[in-house]
Amino acid sequence: YLFERNPGYRKLVDRYRSQWAGAKGDAERNIVARKARIHLSGEFGEQIARHALAPLGGRIETQGRTFVGDDGRYTKTDLLITDLRVPVILGRGEGMGAPVGGSMAFEVKCGKAQYLYSQMDHMVFQSEGHKQADAQCTLCSRDIQDLSPEKQKELRDTLREAGSPMVGMLPRKNEIDKSCLDFIRPNEEEQP
Repeated sequence: YLFERNPGYRKLVDRYRSQWAGAKGDAERNIVARKARIHLSGEFGEQIARHALAPLGGRIETQGRTFVGDDGRYTKTDLLITDLRVPVILGRGEGMGAPVGGSMAFEVKCGKAQYLYSQMDHMVFQSEGHKQADAQCTLCSRDIQDLSPEKQKELRDTLREAGSPMVGMLPRKNEIDKSCLDFIRPNEEEQP
């Protein structure tokens, strides 16, 4: 769907397909696969969230800038949905619900458990860009469940306190990676 309707995504896929086809040996193919897992999979995770949530609102904004502080620093909000058509409840607690006509802001993080944990401070900073919305959260891959109970609690509590609770509802990073890599590789026999 994205390949057919999103020129930017098609360009990215075509670039990795070309690099894969031109790779000389496993080492070069592994480099292409690594780049695709980083860039293609992250964009794919964001697009999953965008297309799943878009029908709820009248307007969708991606990568909108919000200035934080007086020093010119800003954060980009992955997804802002405004003019909600229906009331939405993302979960329990403050900032987890929005009325008809309201808005929702999301950060989308797709990664393995340790990556998600390592991004905690950055996600807290990014949550500043969500505060203009009625409801806000950080959507992540289900890999969050692979953290130890202590680290998972720390991450979830920290983001809840920052005002953008973490919700692990995206597919696991390995599943997204596999889908993206299968899409750029010509056939199964050539896959490392």
